[in-house]
Amino acid sequence: MKRILATILTSVMLVSSTLAVCAAEPTTGSKSITAEDIQKLVEAIEALQKSNENLQQSNMNLQQSNLNLQESNLNLRESNLNLRESNQDLMNSNQDLVNSNDALISSNAALQSSVERLTSAINGKPAPSGGGSSGGSGGGSGKGSSSGGSSNSAYYNGSVIYPVRKIEINGVKSNATFMVAQPDGGTVTSAKNLAASVGGNLINTVTTSSPGVNFATARVNFFVGGVTDNDNIAVYQLQNGKWVQLTVSEIRKDHVIVNMTRHGVLAFIRVPALASTN
Repeated sequence: MKRILATILTSVMLVSSTLAVCAAEPTTGSKSITAEDIQKLVEAIEALQKSNENLQQSNMNLQQSNLNLQESNLNLRESNLNLRESNQDLMNSNQDLVNSNDALISSNAALQSSVERLTSAINGKPAPSGGGSSGGSGGGSGKGSSSGGSSNSAYYNGSVIYPVRKIEINGVKSNATFMVAQPDGGTVTSAKNLAASVGGNLINTVTTSSPGVNFATARVNFFVGGVTDNDNIAVYQLQNGKWVQLTVSEIRKDHVIVNMTRHGVLAFIRVPALASTN
C-alpha cells in the first residue's frame, strides 16, 4: 500500500511539473512543446491511471480481507458458543453420572442390607426353647446364648435384631460386645401382652448380655429390621417381673438407639404414639 501511494505521489508530481513547465513557457516564442514532452506527459498520466487502478484493487482486496475477517470472527463466535454448549452438556452428563453413581451406591447399600437381613433371618431363627434370664440383672450379668448358634442376632415374626458395634459405655465409645438371645416362650407371650396393652405391635424381644463388661449406663444402637424413620418405637425392659419403659434416644431406618442401665429382656414395640416413660 505504501509503495502504491508513493508511486501515485511521484506520478502526480511528474504530471504537475510537466504542466507547470508547459504553463510557464509563452505560447509564442522560440521554443515550443515537443513530441518528447507530450510523450512524457502521456506516460505520466498512464502511470497515474495505473497507480489509481492498483489503489482501487488494493482497496477491493482490503475490503475482501475485512469481510473475511468478519466472517472468521463470526465463525469464532459460533465455535465459542458451540464450545460453551458442549461444556454445559459435559457438565450435565457429569452430573447425571454423579446421580447415577449415588443411585448405584444407594441400591448397593439396600442390597447389602437385604442380604444381611436374609442372612440373619436364616442364621438367627430361634430354637424351640431359648436360653437367657427373663429377669433384670446388673450390668455384665444375664448370660444367654444368641439364637441361631454363633450368630449374634435374634429373629422374631419376620424381623431380625442385633446390636451394632461401638457401644457407648459410661459415656465413652468402646469395643464392648453386647450379646442377644431369644427369651423363653413365656417371656415372649408376656411381651406380646404388653404390646397389646399399650395399643402397639411387638416387633421383637431379646435378652441382652455382655460377658466380662460391667456398666452403669450404656447407649446401645440396635439394628431392628423393618423400622422406618417415621415409626414410634417404645422399648421396655423386664425388671423384677415388671416391664419398665426405657429411654429411646434415636429412631431411624432399621435402627433404634436405647439407653440402658442393666441387662435383661427387652421388648421393642411399634406404637401409634410414644408412651410416656414410667
